[in-house]
Amino acid sequence: MTSRQTRKVAAEVRRIREAREHVVRALAAKPNIRGTMIGLRVRDGIVADDEVCLTALVDRKVEPQALAGKHRIPRSVAHKSGDVHLDVLQVKGLRPQSAPFSDGAIGIRVGPQIGTISAFCRAPSAVYALTCHHVIASAEQPMSVPIEAWSDAQHEWIRIGRTAASIPNSMPGQPGDFGFSDAALILVEHPALLAEAGAAQPIQAAQAVLGEPLQGDGAVRKMRNGQVIGVETIFDGFPADLFVQVSSPGTYAGDSGMLWKDSAGRAVAIHGFAEPAGPGEGSTITASMWATRAVAKLQAILNQPIQILSEPH
Repeated sequence: MTSRQTRKVAAEVRRIREAREHVVRALAAKPNIRGTMIGLRVRDGIVADDEVCLTALVDRKVEPQALAGKHRIPRSVAHKSGDVHLDVLQVKGLRPQSAPFSDGAIGIRVGPQIGTISAFCRAPSAVYALTCHHVIASAEQPMSVPIEAWSDAQHEWIRIGRTAASIPNSMPGQPGDFGFSDAALILVEHPALLAEAGAAQPIQAAQAVLGEPLQGDGAVRKMRNGQVIGVETIFDGFPADLFVQVSSPGTYAGDSGMLWKDSAGRAVAIHGFAEPAGPGEGSTITASMWATRAVAKLQAILNQPIQILSEPH
């Protein structure tokens, strides 16, 4: 998008944010609505970059003619600031994309759970690896739990460090601090990873805009491409900073912790949850946490600044 289009989209996001409560009340009697988000219109998987809507999230889309008039979601709802256009997106559910250990899975593991390292993080006193809280949440002890990573060179799991800090799911639901909090830091102790982190370059953290393309390097199927289709999402009462539509092959169990980056290489979001998919299939609708929120909240826990570095390879 051009800078002019970006400003236009941002202004419309602000307008819909202010009108959201009014529109949600107007939709309260409609069946099958599980949540809403400020999003872009999506038709047959194609995203309209300049059509900002309040999107109703449903678990099953039904043709309008199959519904009674009072049950149909209107094309728009009137508001004092102007009509708010509506869209409908089918989302069958959200679940964490950590998983029990299985053959061929790579990344990190804590007990039976596997996930992905987002990136290295440098603090004045230590080097950390960033991932999701729910990847380590099954451990019996909250901190100092041993963490293993898969070594392609040695073809085995080796210990790389231990958990150092985490922020479990919370639901602020406020502009600027909206979605779930689901991030954790691993204290890196393995010499090879410490050396790699020492050579890693800093990454700036930034928030993306609606329609912006993203790229992530996951542990399961490697490089993935996505696009921001929604922000300030609430689904079944669960708030997420952003929804990302992922191109084929999608995301898989074990990708929790994958770092989404924009075209400038800036850290945008940490992938955590996705719509369920069939056996062997990837998920294309996913939910993430802003990387900026993760860094701010983890710094508060550590009481010292941390800096995101490039991802480990």
